[in-house]
Amino acid sequence: MGMRAVTVDNPQGRVGNGSNYVCVHDAVEFRYRVTDWEPFSYFSTLIGDSLRPGLKCRETYQLTATDEGTELRYSMGPLRDDNDIRHEKEEKELVEFLDSFWPVGFDAMEKLIEDKGGSGEAIES
Repeated sequence: MGMRAVTVDNPQGRVGNGSNYVCVHDAVEFRYRVTDWEPFSYFSTLIGDSLRPGLKCRETYQLTATDEGTELRYSMGPLRDDNDIRHEKEEKELVEFLDSFWPVGFDAMEKLIEDKGGSGEAIES
């Protein structure tokens, strides 16, 4: 599930409400629109992906400082189409996909950070 590319559109000149980004992986392309941005606390997006065209859900990434680093809590809302109809079958498939996708992705990010020596510098894949 390697990452191939990330593109970002920041209308305010930095990440914030209204920013759009696309993460292209071997298995899927995710499209995000930032809907709520509170740096170092949380951010929320509206996400769609290439495996479920026309369907989107809201998600929130909440960050909490701990003695060991940062804890991440992920929340996802119902998967809906443009007519606000919920698609529970596809939602279940998305949850199952993310359940297998995120651990691999986070392991890869952790390795990139370790390889950089935890310097806090920007990491490019």
